[in-house]
Amino acid sequence: MQNKGFSLIELLFTLTIAAIALSLATPNFASWINKYRLRGAAYDLLNDVQLARNEAINRATRVTISNNDSDWRTGWTVFIDNDNDGVHDAAETVLYNREGFANTMAITGNTSVSNMISYIATGESRLASGAFQAGTILVCAQNVDTARKLVISSNGRPRLEPIPRSGNC
Repeated sequence: MQNKGFSLIELLFTLTIAAIALSLATPNFASWINKYRLRGAAYDLLNDVQLARNEAINRATRVTISNNDSDWRTGWTVFIDNDNDGVHDAAETVLYNREGFANTMAITGNTSVSNMISYIATGESRLASGAFQAGTILVCAQNVDTARKLVISSNGRPRLEPIPRSGNC
């Protein structure tokens, strides 16, 4: 008579090999997840900045994207900035609201874009004072070798660049 099952020793040996393989793959998997979270957050920000610029052109009015709680990581709001001050007021129409990201993400802007990016009807970025607005927002994730830099040019055009992770993250 022939056995059609596994012996206890064969089963334990197979489970041991599987556990070793899984323990070797887990750190790489976590790094892979963080890499794609970083990429997703950077593209979400880029898309929402492009939305603000397009809406400003289409509606022929100022549209602003401002971060929540003075921190880009906690999310941001795209709104029609009727009073041109760069701050969302209850009477201003919200076009889009993005929820925040995990604590494993860091999103910081330099001085001119630390709290908001505002577009006028021509598609140019402008500060509340009317001066041109250009700057960079750095998006970093834990355990990822690269970061993403969102660059707002002097004419308001946004672009995303991969950069090596530095001490700024």
